[in-house]
Amino acid sequence: MFLSGELHGDERVGPTAVIEYAIFLLQNRAYYDSTYRTITQFSSSEGKASLRERVHFAESTFHPHYASILDSRDIFIMPMTNAWGYYFKQYVTFLSYSERRTERGIDVNRDFPFDYTSPPYNCFQSESSRAVQELYYHNMFMATITFHGGMQSITYEWGDGYNKQLRAKSPDHFAMKSVSELLNQFSNHAYLVGTTNDVVYPVRGGMEEWGYAGSWFNTTNAVATVPSTCRTYPVRMTQLSNRCMTLLVEATNVKTPREATLGDREQLFARGDKTPVNTLLRQCLLLSDVLRPSGSRPEVVNGSEGDDGVNRVDSDELGNDYGNLSNSGYSSQSNNDNNYLSNNDNSSQSNNDNNQPSNNYNIIHWNVDGCFHVDWTEVGMKQFYHIAPHLPLSSLTGETLGSEGDTRAEGRRIHPTRTTG
Repeated sequence: MFLSGELHGDERVGPTAVIEYAIFLLQNRAYYDSTYRTITQFSSSEGKASLRERVHFAESTFHPHYASILDSRDIFIMPMTNAWGYYFKQYVTFLSYSERRTERGIDVNRDFPFDYTSPPYNCFQSESSRAVQELYYHNMFMATITFHGGMQSITYEWGDGYNKQLRAKSPDHFAMKSVSELLNQFSNHAYLVGTTNDVVYPVRGGMEEWGYAGSWFNTTNAVATVPSTCRTYPVRMTQLSNRCMTLLVEATNVKTPREATLGDREQLFARGDKTPVNTLLRQCLLLSDVLRPSGSRPEVVNGSEGDDGVNRVDSDELGNDYGNLSNSGYSSQSNNDNNYLSNNDNSSQSNNDNNQPSNNYNIIHWNVDGCFHVDWTEVGMKQFYHIAPHLPLSSLTGETLGSEGDTRAEGRRIHPTRTTG
């Protein structure tokens, strides 16, 4: 994932927000150990006092899921993409307003090779756009947010003149629309949402279209709009680069709002919070979450649900690591003679001649989060025998269980002699 704090030097909320996002992720991660449980030194009152002195964010904002995001994503942050404009807008007065917000008079968000149907190809003239090209050339980003200012909107492709004339929708229009609406939901619906062409205005040489379609647009359209060189500077792309969902967020109506209005870290997840920095930080968290689904290791709980969000791992590890299941699940059942997962072959069947479920039961608990929509998850119960071969085969008749849900799926109660959804 790539986050660009600003391309115009006078739009100053984005740089602060992405730095706060980095601080939040790092401090949140430091709060947990390798299994995403609170580090012991922070459990005592003295430890909490020490924590408050060391970190900027409230302990109540930390969560193991945010710690897992830092472990499972590659996140690139360029707080001041146009560092020249950011500095000169603040400290230099002898240049014109346009020269101070741009890079030496070059508008960085008009400096990318897209929407050029004929020469001259006036692109990659700034150091800022060239630096972004190198990032894209060496990495395959899945999602980008580029922060701006001057209105409040979350927009997505298309935002160029060629596609505006065609009234075209991008191939990923509905996916990007879905993500943008979700970002707006976590921004307390403070933003306009739509394509950049509809909500803002089209531009030639925008970073958004170049980042999303630079590597493939010429091969799928009748007209080539991506030049191979920008005057004397080469355009560098691979087949896998520049295929990145790119969202343009216009953060605030005022490009440089007063510091007192930016927000309070204590209110990061407060209901109704619309302060600029907190809002953009939540947007960054949400986008990093939807990049890929993640889940917790299955846990066996005797008759009640376990703690939400414990031991989070990526979805490709689900079903492969049952260490937590065997350690915490079976050990908690060792003294329960009437439980289906007891070591006693006859204990679970003594009062159930017809294989009917008893009043005792286990809950196998797991969570799946992230991505757009979770339709179905399942846990293979046949794996239990390889972990604990001492268990009676009569307790292993269930094959799989699953749960349907929107955005989050949660395992429900199951008896070993039947499967429930």
